Amino acid sequence: MPWFVSVEQVKKSLRSLAKLHPFFGTAFLAFKRVKLPVGRTTYIVFSQAVNVVLEKYYRVDPSYPGFYSPFRTSKAEEKWVAPRYGSTSLQRITSDTFSDAFIHPKNSSEWGWREDYVQTLREHLDAEHNLIPLFDLAVWLYRHHSFDDNVNPSDLNSLFTQEFEITSAELQSLFNPTVELVSSWQEYHPIRDSDLFDLIGFSPNTQPLSDAALEFVRLEQCGPADSFFYKPGDRLTIITGDNSLGKTFLLEAIWWALTWEWVEMDQPLMPKPAAEPTEALISFGIRSGKRLQEFTAIYDWESLEWQIPRKRTVAAGVVLYGRFDGSFAVWDPATLFRKERAERNTLYFRRNEVWDGLRTADKKRVICNGLLSDWLSWERGGETHQKNYRDLVGSLQLLSPALDEKFAPGRPRRIASDAREIPTLSMPYGDIPVTLASAGVKRMLALAYMMVWAWNEHLANSSLARLKPSEKLILIVDEVEAHLHPRWQRVIVPALMEAVSRLVVSFEPQVHIATHSPLVLASAEPLFNDEIDKLYHLGLEGDTVIL
Repeated sequence: MPWFVSVEQVKKSLRSLAKLHPFFGTAFLAFKRVKLPVGRTTYIVFSQAVNVVLEKYYRVDPSYPGFYSPFRTSKAEEKWVAPRYGSTSLQRITSDTFSDAFIHPKNSSEWGWREDYVQTLREHLDAEHNLIPLFDLAVWLYRHHSFDDNVNPSDLNSLFTQEFEITSAELQSLFNPTVELVSSWQEYHPIRDSDLFDLIGFSPNTQPLSDAALEFVRLEQCGPADSFFYKPGDRLTIITGDNSLGKTFLLEAIWWALTWEWVEMDQPLMPKPAAEPTEALISFGIRSGKRLQEFTAIYDWESLEWQIPRKRTVAAGVVLYGRFDGSFAVWDPATLFRKERAERNTLYFRRNEVWDGLRTADKKRVICNGLLSDWLSWERGGETHQKNYRDLVGSLQLLSPALDEKFAPGRPRRIASDAREIPTLSMPYGDIPVTLASAGVKRMLALAYMMVWAWNEHLANSSLARLKPSEKLILIVDEVEAHLHPRWQRVIVPALMEAVSRLVVSFEPQVHIATHSPLVLASAEPLFNDEIDKLYHLGLEGDTVIL
Protein backbone atom coordinates (compact mmCIF):
# COMPACT_ATOMS: atom_id res chain seq x y z
CA MET A 1 0.00 0.00 0.00
CA PRO A 2 1.43 3.44 -0.89
CA TRP A 3 1.88 6.11 1.75
CA PHE A 4 2.18 9.88 1.79
CA VAL A 5 3.70 12.57 3.97
CA SER A 6 1.24 13.41 6.76
CA VAL A 7 -0.47 16.72 7.42
CA GLU A 8 1.31 17.03 10.75
CA GLN A 9 4.71 16.56 9.13
CA VAL A 10 3.94 19.21 6.53
CA LYS A 11 2.91 21.53 9.37
CA LYS A 12 6.21 20.89 11.16
CA SER A 13 8.28 21.37 8.00
CA LEU A 14 6.52 24.62 7.13
CA ARG A 15 7.80 26.15 10.37
CA SER A 16 11.37 25.45 9.25
CA LEU A 17 10.85 26.72 5.73
CA ALA A 18 9.43 29.99 7.06
CA LYS A 19 12.99 30.95 8.07
CA LEU A 20 14.53 30.26 4.65
CA HIS A 21 15.12 32.89 1.96
CA PRO A 22 12.76 32.22 -1.00
CA PHE A 23 15.70 32.20 -3.46
CA PHE A 24 16.85 28.80 -2.22
CA GLY A 25 13.46 27.14 -2.67
CA THR A 26 12.78 28.59 -6.12
CA ALA A 27 15.49 30.22 -8.25
CA PHE A 28 18.27 27.98 -6.94
CA LEU A 29 16.22 24.88 -7.80
CA ALA A 30 15.33 26.31 -11.20
CA PHE A 31 19.00 26.80 -12.06
CA LYS A 32 19.86 23.31 -10.79
CA ARG A 33 17.07 21.84 -12.90
CA VAL A 34 18.40 23.41 -16.14
CA LYS A 35 21.99 22.40 -15.23
CA LEU A 36 23.43 25.90 -15.09
CA PRO A 37 27.12 25.71 -16.08
CA VAL A 38 29.96 26.70 -13.74
CA GLY A 39 32.54 29.24 -14.88
CA ARG A 40 30.71 30.15 -18.10
CA THR A 41 27.28 31.29 -19.24
CA THR A 42 24.44 29.88 -21.30
CA TYR A 43 21.26 31.39 -22.63
CA ILE A 44 18.39 31.04 -20.14
CA VAL A 45 15.09 32.92 -19.95
CA PHE A 46 14.91 33.33 -16.20
CA SER A 47 11.14 33.62 -15.96
CA GLN A 48 10.59 30.47 -18.01
CA ALA A 49 13.07 28.42 -15.99
CA VAL A 50 11.73 29.50 -12.61
CA ASN A 51 8.05 29.23 -13.63
CA VAL A 52 8.50 25.51 -14.27
CA VAL A 53 9.42 25.09 -10.59
CA LEU A 54 6.71 27.48 -9.39
CA GLU A 55 4.00 25.74 -11.40
CA LYS A 56 5.00 22.27 -10.25
CA TYR A 57 5.56 22.87 -6.55
CA TYR A 58 4.01 26.21 -5.56
CA ARG A 59 0.73 26.29 -7.50
CA VAL A 60 -1.34 25.40 -4.44
CA ASP A 61 -4.78 26.78 -5.33
CA PRO A 62 -5.89 26.07 -8.94
CA SER A 63 -8.36 28.98 -8.75
CA TYR A 64 -5.59 31.45 -7.91
CA PRO A 65 -3.35 32.54 -10.82
CA GLY A 66 -0.32 33.10 -8.59
CA PHE A 67 1.67 30.92 -6.22
CA TYR A 68 2.18 30.18 -2.53
CA SER A 69 5.68 30.77 -1.15
CA PRO A 70 6.24 29.03 2.19
CA PHE A 71 9.49 30.92 2.74
CA ARG A 72 10.54 33.96 4.76
CA THR A 73 8.56 37.15 4.27
CA SER A 74 7.94 40.30 6.26
CA LYS A 75 4.15 39.85 6.16
CA ALA A 76 2.10 36.65 6.26
CA GLU A 77 -0.28 37.81 3.52
CA GLU A 78 2.68 38.25 1.16
CA LYS A 79 3.16 34.48 1.00
CA TRP A 80 0.56 34.46 -1.77
CA VAL A 81 2.53 35.91 -4.68
CA ALA A 82 1.40 37.22 -8.07
CA PRO A 83 1.50 35.26 -11.34
CA ARG A 84 4.48 37.37 -12.50
CA TYR A 85 6.41 36.75 -9.30
CA GLY A 86 9.11 34.83 -11.21
CA SER A 87 9.78 37.59 -13.73
CA THR A 88 9.54 40.48 -11.26
CA SER A 89 10.38 40.08 -7.56
CA LEU A 90 12.28 36.82 -7.83
CA GLN A 91 14.39 37.87 -10.81
CA ARG A 92 15.21 41.19 -9.13
CA ILE A 93 16.25 39.42 -5.91
CA THR A 94 18.41 36.96 -7.83
CA SER A 95 20.09 39.66 -9.94
CA ASP A 96 20.70 42.01 -7.01
CA THR A 97 20.98 40.18 -3.69
CA PHE A 98 22.64 37.06 -5.10
CA SER A 99 24.55 38.64 -7.99
CA ASP A 100 27.89 37.66 -6.42
CA ALA A 101 27.11 33.97 -7.07
CA PHE A 102 26.47 34.40 -10.83
CA ILE A 103 28.08 35.34 -14.07
CA HIS A 104 25.30 37.45 -15.52
CA PRO A 105 25.90 40.43 -17.81
CA LYS A 106 23.40 43.14 -16.97
CA ASN A 107 20.16 43.19 -19.03
CA SER A 108 21.03 39.88 -20.71
CA SER A 109 19.72 36.33 -20.67
CA GLU A 110 23.19 34.88 -20.14
CA TRP A 111 23.54 33.06 -16.82
CA GLY A 112 26.23 30.93 -15.21
CA TRP A 113 27.59 30.00 -11.80
CA ARG A 114 30.79 31.62 -10.65
CA GLU A 115 33.55 29.20 -9.75
CA ASP A 116 33.12 29.92 -6.04
CA TYR A 117 29.28 29.98 -6.08
CA VAL A 118 28.95 27.29 -3.39
CA GLN A 119 31.06 29.27 -0.92
CA THR A 120 29.24 32.49 -1.85
CA LEU A 121 25.81 30.95 -1.28
CA ARG A 122 27.06 29.50 1.99
CA GLU A 123 28.01 32.99 3.11
CA HIS A 124 24.49 34.19 2.32
CA LEU A 125 23.12 31.34 4.44
CA ASP A 126 25.63 31.95 7.24
CA ALA A 127 24.57 35.57 7.36
CA GLU A 128 21.06 34.29 8.10
CA HIS A 129 22.31 31.57 10.50
CA ASN A 130 20.13 29.12 8.65
CA LEU A 131 21.11 26.39 6.17
CA ILE A 132 18.58 24.88 3.77
CA PRO A 133 16.53 22.32 5.74
CA LEU A 134 16.91 19.40 3.32
CA PHE A 135 14.21 17.11 4.67
CA ASP A 136 11.68 19.90 5.27
CA LEU A 137 12.10 21.22 1.73
CA ALA A 138 11.64 17.69 0.38
CA VAL A 139 8.47 17.28 2.49
CA TRP A 140 6.97 20.36 0.86
CA LEU A 141 8.01 19.50 -2.68
CA TYR A 142 6.80 15.90 -2.42
CA ARG A 143 3.72 16.47 -0.24
CA HIS A 144 1.54 14.71 -2.86
CA HIS A 145 4.10 12.08 -3.86
CA SER A 146 3.21 8.40 -3.44
CA PHE A 147 5.90 6.32 -1.73
CA ASP A 148 6.41 2.62 -1.08
CA ASP A 149 5.80 1.03 2.29
CA ASN A 150 9.46 0.70 3.17
CA VAL A 151 10.47 4.29 2.40
CA ASN A 152 12.20 6.22 5.19
CA PRO A 153 13.05 9.94 5.56
CA SER A 154 16.45 9.56 3.91
CA ASP A 155 14.69 8.41 0.74
CA LEU A 156 12.90 11.77 0.49
CA ASN A 157 16.28 13.46 0.72
CA SER A 158 17.68 11.18 -1.99
CA LEU A 159 14.71 11.86 -4.26
CA PHE A 160 15.34 15.59 -3.90
CA THR A 161 19.09 15.45 -4.48
CA GLN A 162 18.69 13.22 -7.53
CA GLU A 163 15.94 15.29 -9.15
CA PHE A 164 17.89 18.54 -8.84
CA GLU A 165 21.33 16.96 -9.23
CA ILE A 166 22.64 18.41 -6.00
CA THR A 167 26.42 18.01 -5.90
CA SER A 168 28.29 16.67 -2.88
CA ALA A 169 29.86 20.10 -2.37
CA GLU A 170 26.42 21.75 -2.36
CA LEU A 171 25.00 19.09 -0.09
CA GLN A 172 27.81 19.48 2.42
CA SER A 173 27.95 23.28 2.45
CA LEU A 174 24.39 24.49 1.84
CA PHE A 175 22.05 21.93 3.40
CA ASN A 176 21.16 20.97 6.94
CA PRO A 177 20.72 17.16 6.97
CA THR A 178 18.85 17.10 10.31
CA VAL A 179 15.57 15.20 10.19
CA GLU A 180 12.91 16.13 12.75
CA LEU A 181 9.89 13.86 12.55
CA VAL A 182 6.50 14.13 14.17
CA SER A 183 5.21 10.89 15.71
CA SER A 184 2.87 10.18 12.78
CA TRP A 185 4.90 11.54 9.90
CA GLN A 186 3.28 9.34 7.26
CA GLU A 187 -0.28 8.35 6.36
CA TYR A 188 -2.05 6.32 3.73
CA HIS A 189 -3.78 9.13 1.84
CA PRO A 190 -2.43 12.34 0.28
CA ILE A 191 -2.90 15.63 2.04
CA ARG A 192 -6.26 17.14 1.10
CA ASP A 193 -6.60 20.70 -0.14
CA SER A 194 -8.83 21.55 2.82
CA ASP A 195 -6.18 20.33 5.28
CA LEU A 196 -3.44 22.26 3.48
CA PHE A 197 -5.49 25.47 3.51
CA ASP A 198 -5.98 24.95 7.25
CA LEU A 199 -2.19 25.23 7.56
CA ILE A 200 -1.36 28.00 5.12
CA GLY A 201 -4.58 30.02 4.90
CA PHE A 202 -6.52 30.91 1.77
CA SER A 203 -5.44 32.63 -1.41
CA PRO A 204 -6.73 36.19 -1.89
CA ASN A 205 -9.58 35.15 -4.18
CA THR A 206 -10.39 31.73 -2.76
CA GLN A 207 -14.06 30.86 -2.69
CA PRO A 208 -15.02 29.60 0.77
CA LEU A 209 -15.68 25.92 1.30
CA SER A 210 -19.47 25.65 1.15
CA ASP A 211 -20.31 22.70 3.37
CA ALA A 212 -20.28 24.27 6.83
CA ALA A 213 -22.88 23.85 9.57
CA LEU A 214 -23.60 25.95 12.64
CA GLU A 215 -21.21 25.54 15.57
CA PHE A 216 -22.68 28.15 17.95
CA VAL A 217 -24.51 31.46 18.21
CA ARG A 218 -24.10 33.92 21.07
CA LEU A 219 -26.42 36.94 21.39
CA GLU A 220 -25.58 39.76 23.78
CA GLN A 221 -28.05 42.56 24.58
CA CYS A 222 -30.21 41.52 21.69
CA GLY A 223 -33.77 40.21 21.82
CA PRO A 224 -35.71 39.03 24.87
CA ALA A 225 -32.66 37.98 26.91
CA ASP A 226 -29.52 39.77 28.04
CA SER A 227 -27.50 36.82 26.74
CA PHE A 228 -28.22 33.69 24.69
CA PHE A 229 -25.69 30.95 23.97
CA TYR A 230 -26.86 28.27 21.56
CA LYS A 231 -24.61 25.35 20.63
CA PRO A 232 -26.61 22.91 18.51
CA GLY A 233 -26.17 19.21 18.15
CA ASP A 234 -24.41 17.85 15.11
CA ARG A 235 -27.63 16.25 13.87
CA LEU A 236 -30.85 17.40 15.59
CA THR A 237 -31.62 20.29 17.92
CA ILE A 238 -35.08 21.01 19.33
CA ILE A 239 -36.01 24.34 20.92
CA THR A 240 -39.11 24.57 23.06
CA GLY A 241 -40.70 27.03 25.46
CA ASP A 242 -43.65 29.34 25.99
CA ASN A 243 -44.78 32.01 23.54
CA SER A 244 -42.86 35.28 23.23
CA LEU A 245 -39.67 33.99 24.88
CA GLY A 246 -37.54 33.93 21.73
CA LYS A 247 -37.85 30.68 19.75
CA THR A 248 -38.46 32.38 16.41
CA PHE A 249 -35.99 35.11 17.35
CA LEU A 250 -33.32 32.45 17.86
CA LEU A 251 -34.13 30.73 14.55
CA GLU A 252 -33.79 34.06 12.73
CA ALA A 253 -30.35 34.49 14.36
CA ILE A 254 -29.38 30.95 13.30
CA TRP A 255 -30.39 31.70 9.71
CA TRP A 256 -28.40 34.95 9.69
CA ALA A 257 -25.31 33.35 11.21
CA LEU A 258 -25.33 30.75 8.43
CA THR A 259 -26.14 33.08 5.51
CA TRP A 260 -25.21 36.63 6.61
CA GLU A 261 -28.55 37.80 5.25
CA TRP A 262 -31.89 38.43 6.96
CA VAL A 263 -34.81 36.51 5.49
CA GLU A 264 -36.70 39.77 5.04
CA MET A 265 -34.22 42.56 4.41
CA ASP A 266 -36.18 45.16 6.34
CA GLN A 267 -36.59 43.01 9.44
CA PRO A 268 -33.17 42.41 11.04
CA LEU A 269 -32.84 41.51 14.70
CA MET A 270 -32.46 44.63 16.82
CA PRO A 271 -30.36 45.27 19.93
CA LYS A 272 -32.05 46.23 23.17
CA PRO A 273 -32.80 49.98 23.08
CA ALA A 274 -30.97 50.52 26.37
CA ALA A 275 -27.84 48.62 25.30
CA GLU A 276 -24.57 50.50 25.27
CA PRO A 277 -23.06 50.91 21.77
CA THR A 278 -20.36 48.31 22.40
CA GLU A 279 -22.55 45.80 24.29
CA ALA A 280 -24.86 44.59 21.52
CA LEU A 281 -23.21 41.86 19.48
CA ILE A 282 -23.83 38.56 17.71
CA SER A 283 -20.99 36.05 17.87
CA PHE A 284 -21.17 32.84 15.90
CA GLY A 285 -19.07 30.06 14.49
CA ILE A 286 -19.56 27.82 11.46
CA ARG A 287 -17.63 24.61 10.98
CA SER A 288 -16.59 22.67 7.90
CA GLY A 289 -14.92 19.44 9.00
CA LYS A 290 -12.02 20.43 11.24
CA ARG A 291 -12.15 24.05 10.13
CA LEU A 292 -13.99 26.40 12.49
CA GLN A 293 -14.34 30.07 11.64
CA GLU A 294 -15.64 32.42 14.30
CA PHE A 295 -17.11 35.88 13.83
CA THR A 296 -18.30 38.73 16.01
CA ALA A 297 -20.78 41.18 14.49
CA ILE A 298 -21.13 44.60 16.13
CA TYR A 299 -24.25 46.70 15.66
CA ASP A 300 -23.63 50.01 13.88
CA TRP A 301 -26.15 52.44 15.32
CA GLU A 302 -25.66 54.93 12.48
CA SER A 303 -26.33 52.57 9.56
CA LEU A 304 -28.66 50.37 11.65
CA GLU A 305 -26.83 47.27 10.41
CA TRP A 306 -24.76 44.46 11.88
CA GLN A 307 -21.14 44.73 10.74
CA ILE A 308 -19.02 41.59 10.15
CA PRO A 309 -15.37 42.64 9.73
CA ARG A 310 -13.83 39.30 8.69
CA LYS A 311 -13.82 37.62 5.29
CA ARG A 312 -15.75 34.37 5.03
CA THR A 313 -13.48 31.37 4.37
CA VAL A 314 -16.11 28.74 5.09
CA ALA A 315 -19.72 29.06 3.97
CA ALA A 316 -22.84 27.19 4.96
CA GLY A 317 -24.12 24.32 2.88
CA VAL A 318 -27.65 24.40 1.52
CA VAL A 319 -29.95 26.01 4.13
CA LEU A 320 -33.76 25.70 4.07
CA TYR A 321 -35.86 27.61 6.59
CA GLY A 322 -39.57 26.77 6.96
CA ARG A 323 -41.12 29.68 8.82
CA PHE A 324 -44.15 29.77 11.10
CA ASP A 325 -46.34 31.59 8.54
CA GLY A 326 -45.84 29.06 5.74
CA SER A 327 -43.15 31.05 3.94
CA PHE A 328 -39.71 29.60 3.18
CA ALA A 329 -36.18 30.88 2.70
CA VAL A 330 -33.49 29.09 0.71
CA TRP A 331 -29.72 29.63 0.70
CA ASP A 332 -27.74 27.94 -2.07
CA PRO A 333 -23.93 28.26 -1.83
CA ALA A 334 -23.58 27.33 -5.51
CA THR A 335 -24.99 30.75 -6.44
CA LEU A 336 -22.94 32.70 -3.91
CA PHE A 337 -20.62 34.27 -6.48
CA ARG A 338 -23.00 34.98 -9.34
CA LYS A 339 -22.63 38.62 -10.31
CA GLU A 340 -26.33 39.22 -10.93
CA ARG A 341 -27.07 38.14 -7.35
CA ALA A 342 -24.06 39.68 -5.66
CA GLU A 343 -26.14 41.86 -3.33
CA ARG A 344 -28.37 39.08 -1.99
CA ASN A 345 -28.19 35.31 -2.13
CA THR A 346 -31.33 34.43 -0.14
CA LEU A 347 -34.44 33.31 -1.98
CA TYR A 348 -37.57 34.21 -0.02
CA PHE A 349 -40.83 32.43 -0.90
CA ARG A 350 -44.11 33.78 0.43
CA ARG A 351 -46.68 31.05 1.00
CA ASN A 352 -48.41 31.52 -2.36
CA GLU A 353 -45.03 31.57 -4.17
CA VAL A 354 -44.22 28.09 -2.88
CA TRP A 355 -47.28 26.88 -4.78
CA ASP A 356 -47.40 29.17 -7.81
CA GLY A 357 -43.72 29.94 -8.39
CA LEU A 358 -41.17 32.69 -7.79
CA ARG A 359 -39.92 35.25 -10.30
CA THR A 360 -37.30 37.97 -10.20
CA ALA A 361 -38.40 41.42 -9.05
CA ASP A 362 -38.81 42.59 -12.66
CA LYS A 363 -40.92 39.46 -13.43
CA LYS A 364 -38.70 38.67 -16.45
CA ARG A 365 -37.05 35.52 -15.13
CA VAL A 366 -38.45 32.42 -13.43
CA ILE A 367 -36.54 31.34 -10.34
CA CYS A 368 -38.86 28.54 -9.27
CA ASN A 369 -41.87 27.07 -11.10
CA GLY A 370 -43.68 26.27 -7.87
CA LEU A 371 -45.18 23.11 -6.42
CA LEU A 372 -48.19 22.89 -8.72
CA SER A 373 -46.17 23.17 -11.94
CA ASP A 374 -43.11 21.18 -10.86
CA TRP A 375 -45.15 18.28 -9.51
CA LEU A 376 -46.71 17.64 -12.92
CA SER A 377 -43.59 18.39 -14.99
CA TRP A 378 -41.50 16.07 -12.78
CA GLU A 379 -44.14 13.34 -13.03
CA ARG A 380 -44.39 13.62 -16.81
CA GLY A 381 -40.80 14.58 -17.58
CA GLY A 382 -39.52 11.05 -18.01
CA GLU A 383 -35.90 10.30 -17.26
CA THR A 384 -34.95 14.00 -17.09
CA HIS A 385 -36.98 14.62 -13.94
CA GLN A 386 -37.16 11.07 -12.62
CA LYS A 387 -34.98 11.77 -9.58
CA ASN A 388 -36.94 14.88 -8.59
CA TYR A 389 -40.26 13.07 -8.80
CA ARG A 390 -38.95 10.04 -6.95
CA ASP A 391 -37.59 12.32 -4.21
CA LEU A 392 -40.91 14.15 -3.95
CA VAL A 393 -43.03 10.99 -3.73
CA GLY A 394 -40.64 9.45 -1.20
CA SER A 395 -40.67 12.57 0.98
CA LEU A 396 -44.47 12.79 0.86
CA GLN A 397 -44.81 9.17 1.95
CA LEU A 398 -42.43 9.66 4.87
CA LEU A 399 -44.18 12.83 6.04
CA SER A 400 -47.62 11.19 5.95
CA PRO A 401 -49.81 11.22 9.10
CA ALA A 402 -49.41 7.50 9.90
CA LEU A 403 -48.42 4.11 8.52
CA ASP A 404 -51.98 3.48 7.33
CA GLU A 405 -52.35 6.95 5.78
CA LYS A 406 -49.48 7.22 3.31
CA PHE A 407 -49.61 10.13 0.88
CA ALA A 408 -49.65 8.99 -2.75
CA PRO A 409 -50.13 11.02 -5.93
CA GLY A 410 -53.51 10.65 -7.63
CA ARG A 411 -54.56 11.60 -11.16
CA PRO A 412 -54.29 15.35 -11.87
CA ARG A 413 -57.56 17.13 -12.66
CA ARG A 414 -59.12 20.52 -13.24
CA ILE A 415 -61.05 22.43 -10.61
CA ALA A 416 -63.55 25.24 -10.99
CA SER A 417 -62.21 28.67 -11.96
CA ASP A 418 -58.68 27.40 -12.67
CA ALA A 419 -57.44 26.54 -16.16
CA ARG A 420 -54.56 24.48 -14.85
CA GLU A 421 -54.42 20.79 -14.09
CA ILE A 422 -53.95 20.38 -10.35
CA PRO A 423 -51.98 17.52 -8.73
CA THR A 424 -54.05 15.36 -6.42
CA LEU A 425 -53.48 13.15 -3.40
CA SER A 426 -55.09 9.73 -3.33
CA MET A 427 -57.31 9.43 -0.25
CA PRO A 428 -59.55 6.52 0.86
CA TYR A 429 -62.55 8.60 -0.23
CA GLY A 430 -61.07 9.73 -3.60
CA ASP A 431 -58.41 11.90 -5.21
CA ILE A 432 -58.27 15.37 -3.63
CA PRO A 433 -56.70 18.36 -5.48
CA VAL A 434 -53.79 19.55 -3.36
CA THR A 435 -55.07 23.13 -3.42
CA LEU A 436 -58.17 21.92 -1.57
CA ALA A 437 -56.32 19.83 1.01
CA SER A 438 -56.39 20.61 4.72
CA ALA A 439 -53.97 23.13 6.27
CA GLY A 440 -51.90 20.37 7.87
CA VAL A 441 -51.58 18.44 4.62
CA LYS A 442 -50.62 21.61 2.76
CA ARG A 443 -47.93 22.37 5.34
CA MET A 444 -46.30 18.97 4.84
CA LEU A 445 -46.69 19.14 1.04
CA ALA A 446 -44.94 22.50 1.00
CA LEU A 447 -42.16 21.26 3.29
CA ALA A 448 -41.58 18.13 1.21
CA TYR A 449 -41.56 20.11 -2.05
CA MET A 450 -39.21 22.82 -0.79
CA MET A 451 -36.72 20.24 0.55
CA VAL A 452 -36.68 18.41 -2.79
CA TRP A 453 -36.58 21.61 -4.85
CA ALA A 454 -33.83 23.29 -2.80
CA TRP A 455 -31.53 20.27 -2.82
CA ASN A 456 -31.99 19.37 -6.49
CA GLU A 457 -31.71 23.03 -7.51
CA HIS A 458 -28.38 23.12 -5.68
CA LEU A 459 -27.19 20.08 -7.61
CA ALA A 460 -28.25 21.73 -10.88
CA ASN A 461 -26.62 25.06 -9.98
CA SER A 462 -23.41 23.29 -8.97
CA SER A 463 -23.31 21.47 -12.29
CA LEU A 464 -23.84 24.69 -14.27
CA ALA A 465 -21.07 26.45 -12.33
CA ARG A 466 -18.80 23.38 -12.49
CA LEU A 467 -18.59 23.29 -8.72
CA LYS A 468 -18.53 20.32 -6.40
CA PRO A 469 -21.94 20.10 -4.68
CA SER A 470 -22.04 20.91 -1.00
CA GLU A 471 -21.88 18.09 1.51
CA LYS A 472 -24.26 19.65 4.01
CA LEU A 473 -27.98 20.38 4.16
CA ILE A 474 -29.24 22.44 7.09
CA LEU A 475 -32.97 22.46 7.81
CA ILE A 476 -34.65 25.01 10.10
CA VAL A 477 -38.36 24.57 10.88
CA ASP A 478 -40.42 26.85 13.11
CA GLU A 479 -43.59 25.48 14.76
CA VAL A 480 -43.27 22.15 13.01
CA GLU A 481 -46.54 21.03 14.61
CA ALA A 482 -48.62 23.81 13.00
CA HIS A 483 -52.00 22.45 11.78
CA LEU A 484 -51.07 18.81 12.60
CA HIS A 485 -53.42 16.68 14.70
CA PRO A 486 -51.95 14.95 17.82
CA ARG A 487 -51.37 11.58 16.14
CA TRP A 488 -49.41 13.27 13.35
CA GLN A 489 -47.36 15.30 15.85
CA ARG A 490 -46.45 12.03 17.57
CA VAL A 491 -44.48 10.80 14.50
CA ILE A 492 -43.29 14.00 12.83
CA VAL A 493 -39.67 14.34 14.02
CA PRO A 494 -38.43 10.86 13.02
CA ALA A 495 -40.38 11.16 9.76
CA LEU A 496 -38.76 14.50 8.98
CA MET A 497 -35.26 13.27 9.89
CA GLU A 498 -35.65 10.21 7.66
CA ALA A 499 -36.97 12.32 4.77
CA VAL A 500 -33.94 14.65 4.94
CA SER A 501 -31.50 11.75 5.33
CA ARG A 502 -32.93 9.91 2.31
CA LEU A 503 -32.76 13.06 0.22
CA VAL A 504 -29.04 13.52 0.93
CA VAL A 505 -27.88 10.00 1.65
CA SER A 506 -24.12 10.63 1.67
CA PHE A 507 -23.93 12.69 4.87
CA GLU A 508 -25.73 13.65 8.06
CA PRO A 509 -27.89 16.81 7.87
CA GLN A 510 -28.16 19.38 10.64
CA VAL A 511 -31.75 20.07 11.71
CA HIS A 512 -33.06 22.86 14.00
CA ILE A 513 -36.72 22.58 15.09
CA ALA A 514 -38.78 24.93 17.29
CA THR A 515 -42.00 23.64 18.84
CA HIS A 516 -44.61 24.23 21.54
CA SER A 517 -45.85 20.67 21.45
CA PRO A 518 -44.99 17.98 24.03
CA LEU A 519 -46.09 15.40 21.44
CA VAL A 520 -43.42 16.63 19.02
CA LEU A 521 -40.87 16.22 21.81
CA ALA A 522 -42.20 12.74 22.48
CA SER A 523 -41.84 11.85 18.81
CA ALA A 524 -38.11 12.54 19.04
CA GLU A 525 -37.50 10.15 21.96
CA PRO A 526 -36.86 6.96 19.93
CA LEU A 527 -34.07 8.56 17.87
CA PHE A 528 -32.66 11.15 20.29
CA ASN A 529 -28.93 10.62 20.96
CA ASP A 530 -27.24 12.79 23.59
CA GLU A 531 -23.93 12.66 21.71
CA ILE A 532 -25.22 14.26 18.49
CA ASP A 533 -28.59 15.82 19.45
CA LYS A 534 -29.56 18.71 21.76
CA LEU A 535 -32.71 19.94 23.49
CA TYR A 536 -33.05 23.59 24.54
CA HIS A 537 -35.81 25.09 26.66
CA LEU A 538 -36.68 28.77 26.92
CA GLY A 539 -38.08 29.78 30.27
CA LEU A 540 -38.52 32.69 32.67
CA GLU A 541 -36.64 33.14 35.91
CA GLY A 542 -38.22 36.18 37.48
CA ASP A 543 -38.20 38.71 34.67
CA THR A 544 -35.19 37.16 32.88
CA VAL A 545 -35.41 34.84 29.86
CA ILE A 546 -33.10 31.82 30.20
CA LEU A 547 -32.07 29.42 27.42
